[in-house]
Amino acid sequence: MKKLSCLFLLSLFPILGFSQNCTPNPIFQGWVGIYPDTIINIPCGYGNVYYETVVNFGMPTEANQLDATYPPGIPINWVRIDTVMGLPSGFNYLTNAASNTPPDQWNGGEQGCLTVYGQAPTGVYPLSIDVM
Repeated sequence: MKKLSCLFLLSLFPILGFSQNCTPNPIFQGWVGIYPDTIINIPCGYGNVYYETVVNFGMPTEANQLDATYPPGIPINWVRIDTVMGLPSGFNYLTNAASNTPPDQWNGGEQGCLTVYGQAPTGVYPLSIDVM
């Protein structure tokens, strides 16, 4: 399991709405990584305002695309979100693979997205997404 950690800065209040499934942005087709990353470029939230943002990602096809210590040629068959920790009460997430079996899983080389939405008390929330 690889842990992707980030600092998710939000200043918000209790939940009002519900988000729709996202659609991966075709601009990122064939790209490996996460955009916006969670340190730079992610929109800030504001107190007493509904927050929603879409994070796009491209799944690697080989392990060395994530960690250069792995030799080339070790395939990644799939990546699945195991847990999302640190979301404040009143926040949730929804992926474009929510209805897959198993849910929130993508094959190596696929594009995906995750919508983070809601309202929560003012604060700074460290967010951790564990993938397997």
